Amino acid sequence: MVVEQYVGKSLGDYYLSPWRTRVGLAYQLFQIADLLTNNKGNWSLYWTDVSYDNIAVDPDGRVVVVDLENIIVVDKLKIIQDRPPEWDTVLTSTFDECIPNHNCLSFSPDNLCTRLVADHNYYAVCRGILSSYADDEGHPGGLLHSMPDIIKTTWGLDKLLDECAKPSSEQTSRLKIKDQLLTVLAELAGVNG
Repeated sequence: MVVEQYVGKSLGDYYLSPWRTRVGLAYQLFQIADLLTNNKGNWSLYWTDVSYDNIAVDPDGRVVVVDLENIIVVDKLKIIQDRPPEWDTVLTSTFDECIPNHNCLSFSPDNLCTRLVADHNYYAVCRGILSSYADDEGHPGGLLHSMPDIIKTTWGLDKLLDECAKPSSEQTSRLKIKDQLLTVLAELAGVNG
């Protein structure tokens, strides 16, 4: 049995939308990544197939994930109980160089399932959709392409997104960058909060 529902246009349909619209969508995507990683429950959910085709925007402008068939569910209580090697060390995703227009997101289910915290969801959204490294076919430069110069100079959003996708040093932490990104994206999207 297959159940289908049309919830709205694909995220890809918004690629050429006005900047304000795209930054609002980017903020929502980053919120989803944060919620999947840091929910109040005993589970972490890792998004393994982040693409324009798997995300829709409903008529009210809300981002909806429409395909979660490839998600890793991690039982945080089991990790705490079993205490596998390095269970309490943050798992940092490694930037993947890849052939343009191919899915560049690699991950290890075994590693994700044995760590209490991983930065995978932030990496997936930045690498796959938001940063200049995003290279989905037909969407060069990511959803936030053609960023206004004032946004770059005043907010440094381009640098934050690229650091999220490909940290410039081992001291750069996506978990620190994600807080800055959430704040900047919320401000630029006009979210009170």
